[in-house]
Amino acid sequence: MILSTSLDLARNYVLAYECVIVLFSIVFILQTNKQSGLLNRQLAPLMCIILVAFITFRPEVWQYFGDTTNYARFFRFAQKYNKVSAQYEDPGLVASILLFRNFDLRVWFLFFAMLYVVPQYATCRRLFADYSCFAFVLLVGAFSFFGFGFNGMRNGAACAIVMWAFICPSFFIKTLLFIIAASLHKSVLLPIVAYVITVYYNKTKIYIYVWCICIFIAYFISNAFGDMQWLSDLLGDKRVNYLNQNFNSLENASKINFSSTGFRWDFLIYSAVPVYLGWVTIVNKRIKEEWYIRLFNIYLICNTAWLFTARVPFNNRFAYLSWFLLPLLLAYPFILNDSLKVNSKMNILVLFYLAFTLLSM
Repeated sequence: MILSTSLDLARNYVLAYECVIVLFSIVFILQTNKQSGLLNRQLAPLMCIILVAFITFRPEVWQYFGDTTNYARFFRFAQKYNKVSAQYEDPGLVASILLFRNFDLRVWFLFFAMLYVVPQYATCRRLFADYSCFAFVLLVGAFSFFGFGFNGMRNGAACAIVMWAFICPSFFIKTLLFIIAASLHKSVLLPIVAYVITVYYNKTKIYIYVWCICIFIAYFISNAFGDMQWLSDLLGDKRVNYLNQNFNSLENASKINFSSTGFRWDFLIYSAVPVYLGWVTIVNKRIKEEWYIRLFNIYLICNTAWLFTARVPFNNRFAYLSWFLLPLLLAYPFILNDSLKVNSKMNILVLFYLAFTLLSM
């Protein structure tokens, strides 16, 4: 009976979250002026606050919120025994536990919720100015936003910090943010290394060619990599063996999806949309914008690495190392390209993106 009540609460919580995302998207679509003060100075900041609250007070029900229960158990262990369990070794996570262990669990969740939402909102403000709400509605409408805000909170927070670090002008602060992000989840070393590579080599056309070639290479040889448990270890998830689980039971699959095996063509198609837009905008239209080109090339490097894990169960966790940039790369062409920067086309993108997300949840 208690389990049934908890499941109902969690189900209604997810439904309320979906309704808020839909309402946010509809209000954006109904605004005829996408640069209006209502959108950029009032609606987007309000949505930021609402999202932080939703993530902070999520129920501890693993069927809908996955690792939330593990993190809560980990935190309460530290409170009870005044020491950190050896289950997690990431120094940033351990430091946050020690910092907040004298407070309620929800204060710790609030801290991570802010780490996740605020840098992404700030990035939209910095990169897109008057069109920041357009980019932000794409960010929160992404089907990966839910999973890495509520479930994989370490990975989500680390990627959000890396996103902000990418555009930070101060080398010292950028380096500090990179260190903090890697201390939370060492998987972000991949986009950090990709950023360093693009500092020295930033030829978009070559990166696109390599990405296309690697699709075929990965399809034919990705089965030859053995059990790839080393990859789970590298991504900081030693407690979860993604490669050798039985996903036929509810206990192992849970509400957090993506347990399918086989080459993920659906993920590939999803990943290819910003690649196509980037080809049209950067290569064909020859529209030059420094940050768009840099972020696009980082995305290509990280997504190319993901291709070789495309048969691994739960490989959305690997894909997110490029997907966290995907909404920004969808927004950029619509703002830079005059043929796309019209309300009707922006609205169609938001509607399509929203429908895809709701069907995927």
